[in-house]
Amino acid sequence: MRRLIYYSTVSLDGYFSGEDGSLDGFVPTDEEHRYANDLVAGADAFIFGRVMYELMAYWDSEEATGPEASAVEREFATIYRSKPRHVLSHTLTSVADERATLVRDDIAGHVARLKAEDGGYLGLGCGSELLAFFLEQHLIDEVRLLVLPIALGRGVSLFGALAEPRSFRLTSSVPTARGGLLLTYEPA
Repeated sequence: MRRLIYYSTVSLDGYFSGEDGSLDGFVPTDEEHRYANDLVAGADAFIFGRVMYELMAYWDSEEATGPEASAVEREFATIYRSKPRHVLSHTLTSVADERATLVRDDIAGHVARLKAEDGGYLGLGCGSELLAFFLEQHLIDEVRLLVLPIALGRGVSLFGALAEPRSFRLTSSVPTARGGLLLTYEPA
């Protein structure tokens, strides 16, 4: 049975983007990017909400592997391009990416079926509403957060869509050179 692992970068005050959805201030160092590279390399496939899927399209672009990209970014793009994606969306009618499967209905059932298969873990990238839904459905096995030493003061809260409090158990914490923390939690 596969595990479903959610990963996100968050500010010290718990926001995963600015109010307008911008990611200003969320640029990882090479060390932090290598952590993401390892995480992506170990995943069998990805499950994305629509917005995250559209953001991740950058890694399929020529720019991601061009001369302006760093070595760690080119490595990430190469690894990411080899992975299948499941896009969860009620608004999209199709996806042009041959590695992507569009899932419009029975989202929880689709993810449960993927988890029931043999293999490595599934990576989850989504916004706070879908994150809350998957937590409520008890589908998430692990939450990994890269907490950056930046406070935004306002933005989109990672857990802002939860209907009720959720408890987690810390399983790992690793400091980064610039003062961030890589935290791993399991739902309690």
